[in-house]
Amino acid sequence: MAEDTIQVLLIEDNEKDAKLIQEELSSSMDTFFNITHEKSLRESLQTIAKENFDVILCDLTLPDSTGLETFQSIQATKNGTPVVILTGIKDENLAMNAVREGAQDYLNKQDIDENTLVRTIKYAIERQKSFNGYFKRRETLRAITENVSDLIVIIDTDGNYKYKSPSFIKMIGEESSFSNQSIYDDIDNKDNAKKLITEALTSFSLIKNELNLIHKNGSTIPVKGTFKAIPNLKGKANEVVLICRLI
Repeated sequence: MAEDTIQVLLIEDNEKDAKLIQEELSSSMDTFFNITHEKSLRESLQTIAKENFDVILCDLTLPDSTGLETFQSIQATKNGTPVVILTGIKDENLAMNAVREGAQDYLNKQDIDENTLVRTIKYAIERQKSFNGYFKRRETLRAITENVSDLIVIIDTDGNYKYKSPSFIKMIGEESSFSNQSIYDDIDNKDNAKKLITEALTSFSLIKNELNLIHKNGSTIPVKGTFKAIPNLKGKANEVVLICRLI
């Protein structure tokens, strides 16, 4: 007996392919799939605006839209719902491009069976939940740092800024977050900064050290800095948060 219910929007204009997918999902013993089937982009967008879905299965070639434009239109209105691309052999490169732009996965229609389809859908839903949670945490961090006196920045593995708190921008005399694009432009000992960032990325530990920030007027600002790696959804570190306090 099915214990879970998953709301599915199937966007597929080929009746044969749509029937196959519906039959495979109806065969699942542990999950009930409530499927809404649409055949065009226009109808799909109208349905998305009115109803909530757990996952969207989408063919990119529809009567009123083709290629990446189909996915981009769905992505703009899906409100965090994971999208799995349905594709044929000739369209796999296109499907991969859609994944790079935010689709959770793609399936070759010729390889679809019950186990593959159900597993792909469930994995897509879980990945999207993790993805949404990750960005929610990022937005929470941003909201917190907007209202603290600590100087906070987030940088990538090359030292490029991903975020600067208002307090950091003000302290070093910048007019906006777009002034300097690298942390190495704002620290007097670049080699030491690179060493600390690398250590944070590889150890996942709190790395503390005294630093000198460079003000826009050329003067230095001594601070106590704490570096901490931020793991991505795969558990690998590709960003570091640096929190500085005046000495």
